[in-house]
Amino acid sequence: MIRTLLKKLTYTQLIAISFLIVILLGACLLCLPQSTRDHSNTPFLHALFTATSATCVTGLIVYDTFTHWSLFGQIVILVLIQIGGLGFMTIVTMLRRFFKRNISLSERKLIMQTSGTLQLNSSTPMLSRIFLGTLFFEGAGTIILSFCFCPQMGLWEGIYNALFHSVSAFCNAGFDILGKYGQFSSLTTYVNNVPVTLTIGALIVIGGLGFMVWDDIAKNGFRFRKYDFHTKIVLTTTTTLILLGWGLFFIFEYNASMAHLTLGEKVLASLFQSITPRTAGFNSIDINQLSQSGYLLTTVLMLIGGSPGSTAGGIKTTTLAVLIMSTVAAARQNGSITIFKRKLRSELLVQASAIFMI
Repeated sequence: MIRTLLKKLTYTQLIAISFLIVILLGACLLCLPQSTRDHSNTPFLHALFTATSATCVTGLIVYDTFTHWSLFGQIVILVLIQIGGLGFMTIVTMLRRFFKRNISLSERKLIMQTSGTLQLNSSTPMLSRIFLGTLFFEGAGTIILSFCFCPQMGLWEGIYNALFHSVSAFCNAGFDILGKYGQFSSLTTYVNNVPVTLTIGALIVIGGLGFMVWDDIAKNGFRFRKYDFHTKIVLTTTTTLILLGWGLFFIFEYNASMAHLTLGEKVLASLFQSITPRTAGFNSIDINQLSQSGYLLTTVLMLIGGSPGSTAGGIKTTTLAVLIMSTVAAARQNGSITIFKRKLRSELLVQASAIFMI
């Protein structure tokens, strides 16, 4: 009966249901007394909110992750973040391949939709590259952050903190366990720490580019002309948003939330604040002290989000690019939308407009 019901569901519905199951399981685990530091029972609604935020890599929290959740609870959250960032089907597929189980045609179609790849035959190999790439970037981030955290926290606590924040940053989750320096403080104590800020910022950007972009860069190196059309749009839009946000945050917050910082710290904090709102949720300055212009800019960047097939949310950079270029075409009274000398189908504008309005 269950198999019959599953066959009637679309691939999108199966993905949604798998995430729902993961969220509910995570919420039940977070309700356990072992998940909290004082061994109290967390209300189910609060546990459900936390599990949803972790799995959907949103970063919104009702409790400070360090002060409320025990080591077990933090590990549950970390696993939910990793599942949410990679995708449930990616992890299931890698486990099946590990145990040398064959993957059916229907499962390949489901993988194709999960990973965002456009070719059925390349879906499974691409998942392998996604998995290995994730291990590489998260591992590299853990090593770099360990050199920063271990002298301050001790060996094992420093490595654990490095691993947690590396996974959280790469998956664009925004969860942190730095509450020991002040509840909900995020990275404010590291606002002047260049290695920590740049490492976490780089992990956020890499995770937000999307799996298809990684694949293209791995194949063609740094030869921009050989990149796919999708990759060119993502890289161009992402770079523009980071540089534009960097400059605007520096101007808006110079005498507001960053008034107490040195010039170098303001430059570093502005860069990080330009990166993190679109996809992650960390902050190295006090968000409560942002100027009204800073709030508006943060909201706009959050709406845009990352890129298709990535660990990030939002309307996506490609949607923004289509909408901007359609506006430019209309201003020039040009009936067609052209990006990188390629004419876009009118259906893409309809889809982009629908996504933005929804």
